[in-house]
Amino acid sequence: MNFAIIAAAGTSIRMNGINKILYKIYGKPVIYWTLRAFESAEEVNTIIVVVKPEELSEINKLIKQWNFTKVKSVIIGGENRQQSIFLGIQKAEQLGFSDKDLCVMHDGARPLIKIDKINKLIQTANKKGATVLAVAAKDTIKQVDEQQRVIRTLDRDCLWLVQTPQAVRFGIVKDVFERSIEENFFSTDEAGLLEHFGYSVRIIEGNYENIKITTPEDLEIVKAFLRKKQL
Repeated sequence: MNFAIIAAAGTSIRMNGINKILYKIYGKPVIYWTLRAFESAEEVNTIIVVVKPEELSEINKLIKQWNFTKVKSVIIGGENRQQSIFLGIQKAEQLGFSDKDLCVMHDGARPLIKIDKINKLIQTANKKGATVLAVAAKDTIKQVDEQQRVIRTLDRDCLWLVQTPQAVRFGIVKDVFERSIEENFFSTDEAGLLEHFGYSVRIIEGNYENIKITTPEDLEIVKAFLRKKQL
């Protein structure tokens, strides 16, 4: 069985007061477009959504309205993404998922994820182990110090921009999250935890349009891509 945890409990610090999860694009909030992709992905059996406490009731109501039948639980998240995903992991355990099942983790604010990429990620992870979506870096990337002075130019051919979803066996993801709590180790994504604790992670190519909404300008990019899809 393959299940997805959708992290939608972020604080949206850089959104200038805009609620990016509930912001409506073509009459539907961002979370709708994200959940629609996972609802439509053949390889996904169950969805767990992690939200802010003040949005729990509204999102439950909207999920029922849209008839997203794969959503089996909507829970309240933690103070950061890592805590929210861990709460989703605990809920998955309560729902009866076993160590051999596949856990897929995705940002709720990435509404342009393609269904075929979700399916391919899961299929690859089932065969090869922990797998993440990523795209090759286009720009030259500089490493700098605390005074913003360039230390060196990194080899672009070896650099990839990691996205979500990210997929791994449930037993492994439970292990790394529990150990990260014991060590008080923090990473901005699940792959970082896996790497830290010695697990191998494989990359498969994603799409550049699969952006995470972080600033108000990103909403215009999402609108443009969705408009193109609907034409």
